Amino acid sequence: MSGRDSGRSAVPTPQSGSGVILQDLQPGPLLQTTASAALTRRFQLQIIGAFRTRRALSGATARRLRDLGLRDSQALRELIAGAVIRKAGPERYFLDETAWASRRDWPVWQLLLVVLGVFIALGLGAAVLSLRPW
Repeated sequence: MSGRDSGRSAVPTPQSGSGVILQDLQPGPLLQTTASAALTRRFQLQIIGAFRTRRALSGATARRLRDLGLRDSQALRELIAGAVIRKAGPERYFLDETAWASRRDWPVWQLLLVVLGVFIALGLGAAVLSLRPW
């Protein structure tokens, strides 16, 4: 490496004929949010897996978090706040499979509602444009 090289790979410049400079491209909020959501989802699936593996699926079979190999985390707190992970006693928790299944299915319904809304908006837009005199 030369003294000027900061460890970045060579990037085409307009002078080299590509017409694009990608060196300063930064991920936007949408990409950061998507990556964050994917990472949170991955952690949640690991937490759910720990409860299933140890069969902590009811109040009677509830376990301590440390017995499940879990520590306090944002993903765990979100599952507790959403009543997916329920407290069964002092320091004992269990997985509510019904709550997890309903929570897991919500994004599909949300996506369907968004798609339906887009089609309605497109239909209304087409109707307004067809009634407009040109």
